[in-house]
Amino acid sequence: MGVVQFPDMNGLAFLKWIREHFTNIDIIMITAAREIDTLKQAMHGGVFDYIIKPIMLARFTETLVRYKEYYYKMHELMKGKELIGQEDIDQLIRREQTTGDADDSLPKGIQPLTLEKVLAVVKQCKDGITAEEVGKRIGASRTTSRRYLEYLVSISQVTADISYGSVGRPERIYKLKR
Repeated sequence: MGVVQFPDMNGLAFLKWIREHFTNIDIIMITAAREIDTLKQAMHGGVFDYIIKPIMLARFTETLVRYKEYYYKMHELMKGKELIGQEDIDQLIRREQTTGDADDSLPKGIQPLTLEKVLAVVKQCKDGITAEEVGKRIGASRTTSRRYLEYLVSISQVTADISYGSVGRPERIYKLKR
């Protein structure tokens, strides 16, 4: 089993200790641990979010924005109320009904048409492809391509691996998840 490690203790044990001693603390776990059991334990421990390394700035920023929204909604609900309704709870835990486009379910900066193009290119490359190569094929920058590829990794449609070439820095190679 993978374990979330600190220099002198197990991160899951630390999570449990935090919950026992500081019940009002919200936790965003950032870890290299990818095992489902570790994720389950962290979720049962009440983490707000679970981010797998390497950390992508866009993903981390999205989490901080969601946490900020949650924090302010929670404090608004607590103002002068002893009881709350189901609608308040649903809004707080982001289960409110969405109306309008299916685009509402995509994070900011991810457009459905570009996402389809990126996914189509990855599907064509059985041996994997870099963000730079995807960008060239769809007419986008490497940065834009990488944002879409990392989004696809975050929703488990694509995997990422690192290729250590002979010159320069390592490249991330993206493949369709099988």
